[in-house]
Amino acid sequence: MDDTVLKFPNEIYDKALEEVVSKQLNLSKGEYEIKFKEGSSKGDNYNGIIYRVEIIKNEEVKLSIIVKLPPDNPARREEFLIHKSFFQEADFYDNIYPMYKKFQEDKGIDVQKDGFFQVPVCYKTLPDDPHEGLFFEDLKVTGFSMFDRKRDLTKDHIFLVIEALAKMHATYFSIKDQKPELVEKYKDIEDYILKQCRRKEAAMKIFNEKMKNQALDVLKYCKNEELVKRVREVLSPELHLLLEEGNDVQAAEPYAILCHGDCWMNNVMYQYDENGIPKTCILLDHTIMRTKSLRDKYYNEFMSVYFDKLSSFMQRWV
Repeated sequence: MDDTVLKFPNEIYDKALEEVVSKQLNLSKGEYEIKFKEGSSKGDNYNGIIYRVEIIKNEEVKLSIIVKLPPDNPARREEFLIHKSFFQEADFYDNIYPMYKKFQEDKGIDVQKDGFFQVPVCYKTLPDDPHEGLFFEDLKVTGFSMFDRKRDLTKDHIFLVIEALAKMHATYFSIKDQKPELVEKYKDIEDYILKQCRRKEAAMKIFNEKMKNQALDVLKYCKNEELVKRVREVLSPELHLLLEEGNDVQAAEPYAILCHGDCWMNNVMYQYDENGIPKTCILLDHTIMRTKSLRDKYYNEFMSVYFDKLSSFMQRWV
């Protein structure tokens, strides 16, 4: 996609954009211009097509929107369970996060100041097959950026993510404890990645082997031969068998919680202070949510930050 792209692939998306602009700017079709741009760099998103859409009036950008649309190739949609992934992410923005937000507000929490707020504003979701779509605020407008995935994250970056995850987990766990009926249907949420890995298509087999080889490649400088041997034994089964063992929800109870499921560099954006220090983060792409139970030389420090934030956040709701 480039700047010569002048429209969405289907009028359903045009209509959805009109609704977003009408709600956010109180402008009707014909009162503004639309400019399409690439919404992400190559390789930044693996499960959709990203547009940056600028709404222009009087030669001024009034609103910038990130639009995530599915691929339209039937084989790719089937192989990568596209409808399932978009439907699940839409559920997060339509139902799960609003539930988190209301629970915090009911407890007297100023969510944007002290609560779990680290998700992008979603203006509109389209969950219906085959014209799924998600319309988000453009975080770059407010100074957020994605960290270069080819560089090593600093502790400051990691601490922000851990604290955000801790607050998210604390919110879910507290709802589960105090209003379990609200999260009952998410107890057995289907693991999207596990379902993909169970499939026998050649592409998934190649992907599975690549994942295992990358994990083993980490060990090439390890001097502990016993550890290397043990890791190789653990990784010897097919990937989906490993995931099934790690996704035993009943074994995780009573501490099972709903997790992000795909928290890596490309699914986090950071905002920095005047000295270039990250001050907050936003968690993106809640496609692979799954139920789970509550590296390196900083592991204990990372876990300490997580536990401190988790426990202090939950104590406010007792």
